[in-house]
Amino acid sequence: MKITGSSASLRALLLRVTTFTFCFLSAGVTALAAETNDSVSNSQAAARNERIDALLKALEGVDLFGEFRIRPEWQYNYSFDRDNLSCTGSICKTSDDAREFTGMRTQLGVDVKPGGAFSGRVVVQDSRVWGAERGSDTGLATANDDTRQSLDVREAWLEARSGAFAAQAGRLLLNYGDQRLVGSQNWSNVGRSFDGLRLKYETPLIKSHVWGTALAEQDSDSSGNTTGVGARNLDLDDAYFVGWYNTLTLHEQFQAEPYYLGRYFSYVQRTQPIIRSDSATASGGVPIITSEDRSRDRDILHTLGLRLTNRTVNEGKRAPGVLDYTIEYAHQSGRSGRALAPLWDQARVIAPLPGQLFDTTSNPCRVFDSGRTADGSTVSGCRVYTERERYDAFAFAAELGFTYDEFARVAVEHDTGSGDPSRTDGAVATFNNLFHTNHMHYGQADQIGWQNMRAWALKLSFDFKDGGRFKLAWWRADKHKAQDAWYKVAGGGAAGATVATTESLDNAAYASVYNSDGSLRSLPVGALRKHLFNEYDLTYEIGAGGLEVSVGYSLIVAGDAAGAWRDDRGVKRERFEARVAQDLADGRVDRPAELIALYTPSFRPRAHFAYVMATYKF
Repeated sequence: MKITGSSASLRALLLRVTTFTFCFLSAGVTALAAETNDSVSNSQAAARNERIDALLKALEGVDLFGEFRIRPEWQYNYSFDRDNLSCTGSICKTSDDAREFTGMRTQLGVDVKPGGAFSGRVVVQDSRVWGAERGSDTGLATANDDTRQSLDVREAWLEARSGAFAAQAGRLLLNYGDQRLVGSQNWSNVGRSFDGLRLKYETPLIKSHVWGTALAEQDSDSSGNTTGVGARNLDLDDAYFVGWYNTLTLHEQFQAEPYYLGRYFSYVQRTQPIIRSDSATASGGVPIITSEDRSRDRDILHTLGLRLTNRTVNEGKRAPGVLDYTIEYAHQSGRSGRALAPLWDQARVIAPLPGQLFDTTSNPCRVFDSGRTADGSTVSGCRVYTERERYDAFAFAAELGFTYDEFARVAVEHDTGSGDPSRTDGAVATFNNLFHTNHMHYGQADQIGWQNMRAWALKLSFDFKDGGRFKLAWWRADKHKAQDAWYKVAGGGAAGATVATTESLDNAAYASVYNSDGSLRSLPVGALRKHLFNEYDLTYEIGAGGLEVSVGYSLIVAGDAAGAWRDDRGVKRERFEARVAQDLADGRVDRPAELIALYTPSFRPRAHFAYVMATYKF
């Protein structure tokens, strides 16, 4: 909704309102005036017109906009575990592996573009899940009584421009390339924003953006704005995200986008070593050793990449011809700040510590270890030689599409995110997905990120114009390295994997380890599985008059990497069959949990995802 000075009806309305207001306020003064003449009346009319013109000019370039979005979602069996069966001792429990909720997002924004060197934007957003606030069950969810914070600022920035140069500061949305590494994650009910500064240089040939943003601030200001991060809050200290993204449009069929992305973390846990609680009585006068105990030093991750494409039309959404292509490669380097014992230190040289003061969990060491001296005695303390863990990872993506008569498009895609064959050595080989918008890639059910994966896709879409758009997609995802984890859409490491899979943390060539319930803990490398899942997506979208409705469904079929972990029948028979047979023979079941675990499949390979989303924009 724009307000401009070119509307005659608006000008007339403002003239009437201003005239009425002016006459009302000046009635008393006019009644006391001894004389009036035409010259005074003309000057008053001229003043009124000047004020109206000034108001209309001030409102030029003001754009009010907003969005209202509701999306019910349904997720079933995302853990691929039959009813989440778990048995401990003589007790077995199940839980319903299903999630359904309705998310709602409301946005109201204003753009100010007065036509000069400055412009700005503010977007206020309310994001919530129906019934999720305290007080919802009483109908008092909107009362200021121990409710959760749902209202926030999504964007708020000021920009100054001079020719091809511009500077932008505030709360920003960063969207670059296919948003595989830097995106605003608009599918999310909350989305992603960055607080910082961005410098721009833009011409028809080249667009170059440089930015620096704060991810975490450990220090509070002096006016009551307290930080929620930092070591005292068991979170990050100062952390930053910087980038330099360039777009070179050399031809309508060739666009090159070289970039650098830098993520800088600072982990400083404490400035004194951890001392055993009984050290005061056990020390016997031995002085306490002081040091700077850091579980990590500065964590610096560099990402260098290049994207090539011919999608240069309609803000990068399509190519000028019937064929479109996109190729992207990124490499990561840097240091994690984590201290490790180097593999070359076979002697395991140790600086001893008093045993009555320090142990494995309570010590000032970068790396704590135990070993034997030449006379056979045991010594514990700090490893003398350490090294910092380094990053060495890569990712690749390629898509080729063909569009027929602007109606039907068929595309094939391949994606690889490197994995780590050994997560205990001196290199991190698992690619970091950074600040992505992964819902646009790798399947709409959000089963995987650009980490330890090889994915292939066949995609079909049909554009019926006013009749909507229909999309079909098939995805197959495998591990890049069988020893590494299945990483969920938001990353999170092995502990944050979507579902437990066959893995080998330290690249064990021969060991097989099982949990007490017969499930796998690790397999020898030669027996590890790689296939993660197949996914089948259907989506239909239609819009008119500012309203867009989208309906989607996905079937996910898990592969053997998850199946072998969840339900290894051979292991269960080996562990439980003899005792269960004995229980059945004597007519008395002494171990019911083993009986249930033996005969109840723990793996259900099919998962489902569905949603309905209605979005109205004005």
